[in-house]
Amino acid sequence: MPIAHFYVGDDAAKHLCHYFPCSGSAYTIDLEGMVRDVADAAAQYEDEVRLAKQFVEQLRPGRHDIVAQSTTEGYNEEEKNRNWYYALGGYHSWGRGVVHRQGLGREFDCVGCLRRQFAWNGGSQMSRDQMHTTIGRT
Repeated sequence: MPIAHFYVGDDAAKHLCHYFPCSGSAYTIDLEGMVRDVADAAAQYEDEVRLAKQFVEQLRPGRHDIVAQSTTEGYNEEEKNRNWYYALGGYHSWGRGVVHRQGLGREFDCVGCLRRQFAWNGGSQMSRDQMHTTIGRT
């Protein structure tokens, strides 16, 4: 879909190419690209990371699997980024990770997760896309 790529953006065109055949197969988005390209998404991601770091500071030494207790709703507005508006629109995000604490040191491998939200089919939610990031080693 070279014309869609030109008019709305590469991610929007890739999504169209995947979903038009109606295969029902999962599609992994470029979540890192969205966080890089959309200021609101980046701010939301940084806020999730900040909250995770605060929680990790309270943990005792050992290995801990952690996950956010709730999701955060996000929306890519057309006037802010046309590509991601058409590629994804609304979504819910959350984080999960594995923490290894030894004394005062810690290693935290965080995964940012995203579930897309479609308004055209009654608001159903699908697609758990992930972005792996190591957010703290000391």
